[in-house]
Amino acid sequence: MRTALTTSLVVAACLPAHADGVGQDSLDMILARIMPPTFPDLNFSVADFGAVGDGAADDAGAFRRAIQACNAAKGGTVLVPSGTYWHAGPLDLLSDVHLHLADQVCDVHAWDR
Repeated sequence: MRTALTTSLVVAACLPAHADGVGQDSLDMILARIMPPTFPDLNFSVADFGAVGDGAADDAGAFRRAIQACNAAKGGTVLVPSGTYWHAGPLDLLSDVHLHLADQVCDVHAWDR
């Protein structure tokens, strides 16, 4: 629902508003063509790639390895179990990767320390 709402807002902002309702008709047609993404039923837990999740260890390498493995498998879900994850630098997502954060996940960046 959040994705549909965000997409609606972005699309609506790009369409001209017409008093005759033409803009709304165009919006409805565009939204009807938008399909939510689907991902293969493959899971890659960052814990299996060495993430500790204790807030002290740098887990960036484990995140990168899990994301790369998921991408190499032509897609799936990278699972982040509950924990506090610290990483120095950005994490780049690749194509066909769905990043799923479990409840109770805290992400700590190098600049937060």
